[in-house]
Amino acid sequence: MAARHPDGDRERGGVAGAEGLCAITGLRVGNLVGGVVRALHSAQGPRLGRPQMISSRAQFGVFGAAVPLVLVIIMYLGFAATGTVLAGQAVNQIVHVDAPVVGIVIFGVLTAIVATLGYRYIHVLGRIATVVGILGFTYLVIRLVTNYDVGTLIGQKPFEAVTFLLAISLAAGWQLTFGPYVADYSRYLPQDTPESTTFRSTFLGSVIGSQVSMTLGALVASLPLVNGKGFLDNQVGFLGELAGGGLVADLIYRVIVRGQLDGKGLNDYGGRRDLPPGSRPDSAQVLPHRRHRQSCVAAVLLSVRWRRRPRAHRQGPRVRVGVHCRSHSAGA
Repeated sequence: MAARHPDGDRERGGVAGAEGLCAITGLRVGNLVGGVVRALHSAQGPRLGRPQMISSRAQFGVFGAAVPLVLVIIMYLGFAATGTVLAGQAVNQIVHVDAPVVGIVIFGVLTAIVATLGYRYIHVLGRIATVVGILGFTYLVIRLVTNYDVGTLIGQKPFEAVTFLLAISLAAGWQLTFGPYVADYSRYLPQDTPESTTFRSTFLGSVIGSQVSMTLGALVASLPLVNGKGFLDNQVGFLGELAGGGLVADLIYRVIVRGQLDGKGLNDYGGRRDLPPGSRPDSAQVLPHRRHRQSCVAAVLLSVRWRRRPRAHRQGPRVRVGVHCRSHSAGA
């Protein structure tokens, strides 16, 4: 592939106009800083056992929590839009259709099916996506280092503080926006899971995984233009060209679809979990456990008993009973 690019056509792309090494260094700093906050969100999941937006009522109040909820909904829509466009491009490449709406609709239907099936199926799909993603990523790295002189992709431009800070903000923002995702996901872990274990697993996995992926992206974005077009003009198609075209490119497109399907399925599922109890489409189908019903009945009887006592002696027990009942009746 390197032979296709004459020296006269070796214009470079780049991440936000940053030089390759500058972009990679900035992305590393941003991933480390943002990864700490992301891991802290994950560490609270097993203890609270509640969706992130539901547990945020403790900090913001019932009505005040509407502000971060709106922001999270906007975030979900943003990730859904960008991921659906990229996955739609991959679907179009697979079915050999040029109309963008076809790939977007097909991927949207697949996402809705996965989100409806629920957490267990998303978890299985995530394991599959991890394996095929690592294989596809490794193959693209091999293609990159064997077909291009990677050393020429570094040191193209002088250091610029603005683009360096922009790279930091992009990586840190990427990590921070995943806070609700990891909190909604880790809440299914056993309650006695150590916070250090959850924090360490999330931090190392997110930082290492994001950094190696972003490093490949920064290098690919710095590759010479093909017929006047670079990676940022058609990301999915450019990766297919990097893979060598043909059947191998088709496999890479399928890897992209599987990876996006896992993320967007969790996106839709997490969005439903963050809605207030009673407003979710599946709320009416959720029945309380028998033990929960017995606990709430006992709490009501105790509250009636304590209400008959003088006010000075019933304030403390009433507070404890209320907390006990809410812990069993809040939405999952």
